[in-house]
Amino acid sequence: MQMQKQEKQKQRQQNQQKQKQKQRQQHQQKQKQKQRQQKQKQKQRQQKQKQKQKQQKQKQKQKQQHQQKQKQKQRQQKQRQQKQKQKQKQKQRQQKQKQKQKQKQKQKQRQQKQKQKQKQKQKQKQRQQKQKQKQRQQHQQKQKQKQKQQKQKQKQKQQNQQKQKQRQQKQKQKRKWRQQKQKQQKQRKQKQ
Repeated sequence: MQMQKQEKQKQRQQNQQKQKQKQRQQHQQKQKQKQRQQKQKQKQRQQKQKQKQKQQKQKQKQKQQHQQKQKQKQRQQKQRQQKQKQKQKQKQRQQKQKQKQKQKQKQKQRQQKQKQKQKQKQKQKQRQQKQKQKQRQQHQQKQKQKQKQQKQKQKQKQQNQQKQKQRQQKQKQKRKWRQQKQKQQKQRKQKQ
């Protein structure tokens, strides 16, 4: 009986031991499960964190790329504007140059016209001088002709006066001769 009791006691202890062992194992199992879950959670958190960091980096990278593109775009815009300005300036310079050339051309034409005008005036002056010269010569010719005619008339007049004088002289001589003759006749008659 005592043996049986001891056996039972032993059996109970063993059962208790087993139970305890089982509980410890379960507890360990739970602990391991818990640790695994925690590790899993930790891993997930880390993964999420990594993912988040990756996304952040990606975003940052995209942002930088966008900024780079914007800067590039601005540089290009600036360059286009600069080129446009340069073109505009070039165009203006060319326009000014053309205007200057036109002005020079006009000035040249004016000078040419002026020279032409001067030549015309000179020619006109020369023609007038020749005309005056001709008129003077004609006048001198007329004067000479007139003087010649005057001299001719004077000569003629003198010749006429001379002839008149000679005629008068002859007349006088004739009268004198007739008177003489008459006187002589009268004297002859008285003598008879």
